[in-house]
Amino acid sequence: MSSLLNCQAPPANCWLTVCERDARFYSVPDDGSVHVTDTQKPADIFVGCDHVTSVPSSSSQTPFLPVEENPTKKAWNAIRNKGFIQALEVLAESDQESEGQPAYLPGIASSILSLVRKSQALWGKLSPISEMTSQQLCVCHAMVRDWENSALRTFALHPKLPLVSIARRDDIIEVRDLRRLEHKVVLRSPEQVGVSCMQWAPHCNTLLAVSTETGILLWNIDPLAASTRLLASWVRVETAPGHFPVTSICWSPQGNFIVSASPRDPSLITWDVPLGVCTRIKLASPTSG
Repeated sequence: MSSLLNCQAPPANCWLTVCERDARFYSVPDDGSVHVTDTQKPADIFVGCDHVTSVPSSSSQTPFLPVEENPTKKAWNAIRNKGFIQALEVLAESDQESEGQPAYLPGIASSILSLVRKSQALWGKLSPISEMTSQQLCVCHAMVRDWENSALRTFALHPKLPLVSIARRDDIIEVRDLRRLEHKVVLRSPEQVGVSCMQWAPHCNTLLAVSTETGILLWNIDPLAASTRLLASWVRVETAPGHFPVTSICWSPQGNFIVSASPRDPSLITWDVPLGVCTRIKLASPTSG
């Protein structure tokens, strides 16, 4: 334990403490070589060069040495966290002279990655989904029959409050109070196109998730507010490359994550609502254990 007995004694009379280095205070005689300017801004202290030596620049560097992770280890972490394609990208971008890695490995990974991407592009051209528009996909995969011509696209009941959100055919959402049906809050946004699914957050009375042709919209609203029309600044848009249109969403029981599905994307996506980041879920094949 530290003790006051181990502390450095204060400077003697007529001495002035000017700096601290390596947990020690350094003082100089107060003989007029130290000048303090009295101005409106913080005081500037000028110390004579014969009393204080300069501190080497190396002492200001971080005491920790930089650690370079092995590309093979990076690829293994990418396989566990992101998938096989991301692992190939890590190996293809690595240096051939990296320590602990065969020199031929980046070339092989680059060739396999090129072959996988070409096969994906060919499959995309042969798949009928690639020829369908987002609206056609919403018609095929929406939960409402005759979604395209239905006056009511979808609706969602609030889990705690007597509220219901209704999506109309013109992509306008109305939040109505079941106790006062004449009172409603209108949700309108340029990104709110092709609404096919909605769901309220389980533990938040004001958060509504909406699936659209481009991604997910998160509305943060007060259904009981006096204002009946909300601006676009009340909404947050979440999108991911290749993950559109979103036709199904589901909140986690804790209300921190949203899982979404798209007919164009073979994988599910988990959205971290507080952080605003997304993670793709690797789907296991039916024959895997």
